Amino acid sequence: MSKYHRTFRETLHSLFFGKQCALCHRHAFGMTNYVNDQGKVIFICSSCRIYAERRAFRKWK
Repeated sequence: MSKYHRTFRETLHSLFFGKQCALCHRHAFGMTNYVNDQGKVIFICSSCRIYAERRAFRKWK
């Protein structure tokens, strides 16, 4: 197997649980993209959105 091949379990996990929040590490739908201090795009859930805006993360479009 190549290192880019996704297993069946990983595929199901991403379909049913969505992305993982960068702050609280919960799987949720309706994530918002933000850019952190290092310039990386991170996903933030709706419950952590206030904390991300307080830390001055910029929204990524």
